[in-house]
Amino acid sequence: MAERRMFSKKIVGSARFLRLPATARLLYYDLGMQADDDGVVEAFTVLQMTHADESDLNALVEKGFVRILNDDLVSLIIDWKTNNLIRKDRYIASFYRYLLPDFDGIPDDNQRLTDGKPMVNLGKDSIGKDRLDQDSIGKARGKEPEPFDPNEFDSIRKEFIERFEREPDAAFLPSVRAQMVAGKSEQDVIEVIRQAAQRRPHNPEAYILATLKQYESKPQELPAADRPLEQWEQDWLAEVQRRRAQRGVEQDD
Repeated sequence: MAERRMFSKKIVGSARFLRLPATARLLYYDLGMQADDDGVVEAFTVLQMTHADESDLNALVEKGFVRILNDDLVSLIIDWKTNNLIRKDRYIASFYRYLLPDFDGIPDDNQRLTDGKPMVNLGKDSIGKDRLDQDSIGKARGKEPEPFDPNEFDSIRKEFIERFEREPDAAFLPSVRAQMVAGKSEQDVIEVIRQAAQRRPHNPEAYILATLKQYESKPQELPAADRPLEQWEQDWLAEVQRRRAQRGVEQDD
């Protein structure tokens, strides 16, 4: 995700924006700085980081600057395309992109992207530092991802159907695969699905994926005490007993 974000004067200099409370305007800037390349941001996290009040977020929603996408306050900055133009060679799709097609003005392709040319003249030194040629981009991307096979996640799909009595959204299982590639286990996913079923969120797919990002696997249970000892354990115990016996003899002397 980019380290720099832009804000258009058409937006932040408008009467509609300037009539907002100062705290709401500041929150808008914080949301913009934390947003991904599709203008999606976890507003709850920003509220916690900045100690902003949720009423300021509501003010941005009421005035049409932000749209809340799910119960966890994952939000979309409405005028993102006006504020930012992302180069194609630097664009990273939103983790929550599957939430976007339901909303007008959010294209499924990269219509918001530029053709890779800088939008302003930054000078030779600055352009030289920021520019990446196509060869280096290809190396950074590495291998193409393997084709998605939904049958690999049939147990997760069945668990979702059992808990929510419907099929998950088409983008849910591919997003789950991305989480599992990042280190989550199948049991982690199933456990989060069960937790979500107890809370019954409005959008369970979004809730599950957001929870899974921060979910920590439970520690594995220790083996039962009455199981047969491995050979190395038997050898280790024999050595301990031998040393204890030797110490007892030395003390008697």
